Amino acid sequence: MKPVKSLKSLSLWVIRIVLLLLVYTISLPIILNTKPAFNIIFIFHLLFFICGILIFIGGFFRKHTITVISSIALAALSFYKIIDIFSFNFSYLWLLYSFSFACSLLFLSIGNKK
Repeated sequence: MKPVKSLKSLSLWVIRIVLLLLVYTISLPIILNTKPAFNIIFIFHLLFFICGILIFIGGFFRKHTITVISSIALAALSFYKIIDIFSFNFSYLWLLYSFSFACSLLFLSIGNKK
């Protein structure tokens, strides 16, 4: 059976939307409940939130720059968090950050390919 190539564009937008919702769900409560006095947790989640939004916004542009730069940052932040919370007892947060890492690597590799 051959893959359905016409669904590629739709699937990339679904991944962008799910990544945006994932970043929103993880980071926004922490951003709203943490005092922004240069707290490392606040800065981490603010960057995580902004990079997720920029990957979504980058899909509307023809050039790859916004998508690639925000993918690099999101992959680095996700990888840091994966290492930070790693244990042999895999939690749902570890899986969520792993998913965001995988999605950001996908967008890093393909950019805004239609």
